[in-house]
Amino acid sequence: MITNSDAQKVIRPICDEAVNWDYGFNYSGFIIQEANGSPLSQVQSRLIQIFISDSNDPNATTFSETHRITLDRTGYFNIEIGSVRTRNFSEFVDSMNSKENAEYVMEVSLNSNGNSVIIGSKKLLTVPYALVSNALGGLGKQGKEGNQGAQKRLAKQKWDTEKIKKRVFKHSLYILISFIISNVFLAYIISSNTLIKIIKEPVNQHVGGFISIWIFTGLFYFIFSWFREQVCIIACPYGRLQGVLLDNKSIIVAYDYIRGEGKNGKSKFRKNENRKEIGKGACIDCNQCVEVCPTGIDIRNGTQLECINCTACMDACDFIMQKTQQPKGLIRYASEENIEKNKPFEFTFRIKAYTTILAVLIVVLISLLTIRTSVQVNFFRVPGELYQLQENNIVSNVYTYKLVNKTSKDIDSLSFQLNSHQQGKIKLVGTSHLLLKAQDIYQGTVFIQIPLSKLKNSNETIKIGVFKNGKKITTTSTHFLSPKNKW
Repeated sequence: MITNSDAQKVIRPICDEAVNWDYGFNYSGFIIQEANGSPLSQVQSRLIQIFISDSNDPNATTFSETHRITLDRTGYFNIEIGSVRTRNFSEFVDSMNSKENAEYVMEVSLNSNGNSVIIGSKKLLTVPYALVSNALGGLGKQGKEGNQGAQKRLAKQKWDTEKIKKRVFKHSLYILISFIISNVFLAYIISSNTLIKIIKEPVNQHVGGFISIWIFTGLFYFIFSWFREQVCIIACPYGRLQGVLLDNKSIIVAYDYIRGEGKNGKSKFRKNENRKEIGKGACIDCNQCVEVCPTGIDIRNGTQLECINCTACMDACDFIMQKTQQPKGLIRYASEENIEKNKPFEFTFRIKAYTTILAVLIVVLISLLTIRTSVQVNFFRVPGELYQLQENNIVSNVYTYKLVNKTSKDIDSLSFQLNSHQQGKIKLVGTSHLLLKAQDIYQGTVFIQIPLSKLKNSNETIKIGVFKNGKKITTTSTHFLSPKNKW
């Protein structure tokens, strides 16, 4: 008789509910004869019994359940183990996850007309990244509604108390997370101080900001609840830029099709089989790389627009390779040339050029951050004005100035001093006290007066310092006109 179509099954927790954890995995096979050995003659229902135990610990907690199946004339069946006794199965899986050296075996029996015979016996594996996802609370789409099968069943279910509770819980989480993200996003655009003002002060004083928060909350909620991975596929420009910049020497997340396909292609795993000798590829076609991909692509088809290089497929594949006693790295960081020609990584001229440009940009950025001042100041001569010659041969020029506060704090007690001409004076017009508010711009007018005897040219460069409580913050320069011309 032919039993399980998959040579090795992988068990993994699907989701995490607040009260009842919903686990499950599929099992499929063919039955071509009855339990008593007679040929399968007619289409009728049968009983399939599932029994899971730890072969290393006969006293360990076990799990069993019975499924009623209806066979067609080919004898094919497919069941979801864990769907009949969900709570018992979730408790059993919890006990599995807590044991390190356990070796679990699943036996499948066919019961027909009082006769029972074992039709399959398979070793089970656990998937660690699914366990971690489960431990984190499962706040994603599977968090409250279960796995894909459970979600489909819930969608078809009538609107009762259970369905309403699950839907309200899930969408409430989406709205809460969307609201938090929208606030962070706006804080980046309008500054955190402005956002705090919008939150603290009455709504009628910040109607635009309040509306913006809820617009972005609605946008992020739409992404969470419906658009989801389509953002990466449609809206995000990363994939398009990646496609333009890549060549056959670019290091990417890649599937080694030479090793994975072999001479005779990939196939399911069979115990004690030397895949290399019979020409089979290393890939056992478990589809774990597809299951963990957030955008749902199959990396075995090559680099695709939707790939975001999250490396989840690498982790999943390495785990399966380790369990099937094959070398890791079937999916790894590699170039097309590395896979096709089996060439090692080479630090090419293009990579050297990119590295040099990146290093230069980093140095420039660090330099700009180092010399960056908290206040930016500019002095401009008033258009159309020359100079005034006052008593005692004092030359006066009029200027407008602009101060920019680059910090998130107010700067008080600012003053100007002439650094280049100590005998000169700067007189503020209209104010005697300078207060520069956080992230604000302040403009004003000043007269600069310098004795004629201290000027060497008719158009002389002067330096002005900006001080706070006697401590210099920054300096600037401008031109000063005087009657000492040479024409």
